[in-house]
Amino acid sequence: MRTIKNSHGGIGGIATEGIEMLNYVKSAQHHFLTLIHRDVNHVRDYISNSPNTSTHYLQVTKNSTELKEGVRTMEDLYFKYEDKISLIERIIEKEQPDIAFCSGSFYYPWLLMQASKNKELPISVRYAGIIEKEEKEQLWIEMGKDFINKDYIYFFPSEHAKNALEKIHDISLPYSYISPNGINSSFFNDKSKKVNSGEFNIAFAGRLAPIKNPEYLAILASALRKEGIEANLFGLTDLSSVGNSPYQRSVLNAWREEGIILIDFMDYNNLAEFYRSCSLIVTPSHFETFGNVPLEAIASGTPAIINKEVGVKEAFYELGLSDLVLDFNDMDSVIRKVKEIKNEKRVTSKEVVEKIARDYNWSTIIERNFSIIEEHLKVRRAKVGSI
Repeated sequence: MRTIKNSHGGIGGIATEGIEMLNYVKSAQHHFLTLIHRDVNHVRDYISNSPNTSTHYLQVTKNSTELKEGVRTMEDLYFKYEDKISLIERIIEKEQPDIAFCSGSFYYPWLLMQASKNKELPISVRYAGIIEKEEKEQLWIEMGKDFINKDYIYFFPSEHAKNALEKIHDISLPYSYISPNGINSSFFNDKSKKVNSGEFNIAFAGRLAPIKNPEYLAILASALRKEGIEANLFGLTDLSSVGNSPYQRSVLNAWREEGIILIDFMDYNNLAEFYRSCSLIVTPSHFETFGNVPLEAIASGTPAIINKEVGVKEAFYELGLSDLVLDFNDMDSVIRKVKEIKNEKRVTSKEVVEKIARDYNWSTIIERNFSIIEEHLKVRRAKVGSI
């Protein structure tokens, strides 16, 4: 099967999935992967000596203000980026993919989707965030609607995400599947052991975006101090993406006032070591389609408490970690759980780590997704042939 997919740099879900797909395809000779990649140099080390992959660099600004400059409607947006869409069409003509794998529901997968529609290429969409949950501007809400089509194949990282999207659009999507995010192998490194420094370290890791609720870390720090619970708190975020927005400034100011130590994002190997150095990871997000951070932490040996509004709670239930799924509006219950974890010096059991490694590794997930797509394409071709 020949697949064309969008990707970009970083260590988030879409970026990781692109790299993991490249790695998978290298050892699966019956697959061919074409990446439409936003960031030059990010994937070059992964595609050398790989005859069944190709990468095309299509750079588009990451700045939302520049992105929508001179744009008021979706028609304006299409016209502004028509040259990019036409370029992707030519790549489709050259590479002859069987399916477009649109990762995400923002502007970059939207470009791939437009070109694929123009070339009558079957489309699959893997949701990594729901734009209607993160953005309030009408242009982006309209873009979100563009991803809804009953003929598309959908991969949702959780039932939570699927139900949320179908409720937003008042629709039932017939070709939709639950496919959780994978966990990078760095988090299962047996040679690295859990660090027990004697101190109690609590960390948040994520973007400084309202939906991630990063301000909660400062609120938690204040509550812990009032309860007399000693802890070091860390806020890990992508400092290169921190701009001058009043919201981001207010979060950073609140963190500084509470003595929270600011840490820049790091690669997976260092991130795994950081998790192991922590006693607890907190994920207070108002909504997540999945939420890789807490599962990565659990895989690294460190407990994580998560808000009940994140999709990864389904993985926690399967892993027997339901006591770590909390209502973060109930600070008393959060404080009780933090106390319990500190007093017990809790770490992840070997059985849980082994189950994550077995069920949430990228190769297993990608293989299952490709099998689903191949079966759909086979059925569709049979229908066309019978007409």
